[in-house]
Amino acid sequence: MRMMLKTMLAGVLVSLAAVAPFGAANAASLGACGSAGANLLSDFVTTTGSPPFTSNGNSCTANDKTFSNFTYFPQGDFAPGVGANPVPPAAVGVASADPTTNCPTNQTCPGIVFNANWNATGAGGDTFISFTVTAPTPSINDVQLGVSGTSSPSPVTDVAMITAGAVSEQRNLNFDNSFRAAVTFAAPQMTVSISNDMEVPAGFKATDIEKQFAQTSTTPPPPTTTVLSDSEEPGSVIVFPKFIQGAVSTSEGTNLPITELEIGVVCPKGVTCPEHEPVKIRFHWVCGATEADEATSFVCKETDFDITATVFEKIVLTPNAETPGFYAVAGGGLPTKFAPAPECPQGGGYLIGWVINTSDQPIKFDGLVGDAHLRPGSPVPSVAGALNPFAGSPTALADYDAIPIQADPKLGNLALITTNGNGALIFDGAAGHYLAVTGQVMGDVRYTNLTTGPTFTSGALTLLTLDVKSNRPNLATFVDLDFFGGNPSAIGNENQLSTSTEFICWEEIPITSISTDLTTTQMGRKGVFVSAPAVDVTGAPVTLLGLSEVFEGGTFPGIAGPGTGAAWPRASFTGLFNSSNPVPTRFVPTPSPNFLQ
Repeated sequence: MRMMLKTMLAGVLVSLAAVAPFGAANAASLGACGSAGANLLSDFVTTTGSPPFTSNGNSCTANDKTFSNFTYFPQGDFAPGVGANPVPPAAVGVASADPTTNCPTNQTCPGIVFNANWNATGAGGDTFISFTVTAPTPSINDVQLGVSGTSSPSPVTDVAMITAGAVSEQRNLNFDNSFRAAVTFAAPQMTVSISNDMEVPAGFKATDIEKQFAQTSTTPPPPTTTVLSDSEEPGSVIVFPKFIQGAVSTSEGTNLPITELEIGVVCPKGVTCPEHEPVKIRFHWVCGATEADEATSFVCKETDFDITATVFEKIVLTPNAETPGFYAVAGGGLPTKFAPAPECPQGGGYLIGWVINTSDQPIKFDGLVGDAHLRPGSPVPSVAGALNPFAGSPTALADYDAIPIQADPKLGNLALITTNGNGALIFDGAAGHYLAVTGQVMGDVRYTNLTTGPTFTSGALTLLTLDVKSNRPNLATFVDLDFFGGNPSAIGNENQLSTSTEFICWEEIPITSISTDLTTTQMGRKGVFVSAPAVDVTGAPVTLLGLSEVFEGGTFPGIAGPGTGAAWPRASFTGLFNSSNPVPTRFVPTPSPNFLQ
């Protein structure tokens, strides 16, 4: 069914060039792309008759760029009146791209986003969009291509022809949530034309086509002292790096959850809070992905829910979908609020929450604090059947502090947080956004001893990134690690062992699964480790947070497989330090399908 891009260029566009734009005599600049009256493709192309829909002469702007000469040609299941899900120009949104993301260092990337429900429910569909972007001076250094919102696994393909002066090159994207530089020009360009052809096979969909145009920034990056969040101050966002699903029966006969997550709400600094002021928080359970199942590889499942608390209230949540008061404990029941259970293949993941208003928009309220209490340490299968080496223990209890992230300090309390066109939370310290976090961690580590008693130990790391697109495929995060020998050790005091790990969104991993040499015999009892800045598969920097963990006891629990030994009786968590170098990022929650898009 697919009409390939070059065929369209040779046929369709030749005929389009001979047609005068409808309404060209009344053509106008409609202002910013995405503003009122300039937010639908029907504002820029003809809307009557059969496709192709040609330019009506109107244009819009994004930063200093002008976008014009639009055409739109839906085919197959996307043609109006054909198939179950037509997508006419009036159903295609137009918006300005976020110029601060998906961008080379020290550059800005103004651009345009086309958004629609290109859902090929019956037969395959093919969408063709073309336009011209013009800068006031030759300043366009390269073109960035993006496509997202596809089903998983994704056979959606997106082909773009980029034309600028003597340059005419074709670039292909063939997987969900792709974003990469397509063409870097030998010299800055003033005018670039894009002809884009996206094919969606039957049974699949896509929602976003994005094009950005990099240029050297004239504004120096903000100083790190003004953009980095402070993990010791209350925030508008809070991150719990680790939860484990399930419950355990303690030695005194009490049934308790493996994980208790406690969220406190305090009054922000400099603010007077009325008594019992309600604070609404949107939470997302975020799961790590496994590459073992091809159907779900790289897809980080999330489950979202809202909780309303009051200032100075303490909330206690569990990740097991228990009703409030399910666990009978002295002084009151647990949990205090209901939360749905996540569906994590590893039996664990992380929790992120942010304050929202009654219209579900993110707002500034730097009042969230929290801590977690876990009873980890038994080698049992997780809820999905895969081995979780550190599930519940009836004797262990370990705590850690959650990580708050503040909003732009120049915003007033309860002010709206600016998100991008996909509703992503932006952590970069820019005006109207959240402050940034880092991508490099370091800390103490207890090396593993599974051979010589009477006390056995197992070291572990929990690592996560906020660079997540929930319920969509994600790029793997790569972390190079240097572990340093303690005194005494076979490797020698302060000598290093270099290794690495990679994960998708979140992982909890024994250090001996990172390297079998990370034992007391080789490295000594204790040491330190330092990571390199975390990157994705393209080499782009990403955020990195985590915990260092120790499991200890006199009975070797046999973590190589379930049921091979007793639970670890003792456990501890240690927070990690960072390099104070901010890494701008986006956390993209899945939008609710109950709201019209």
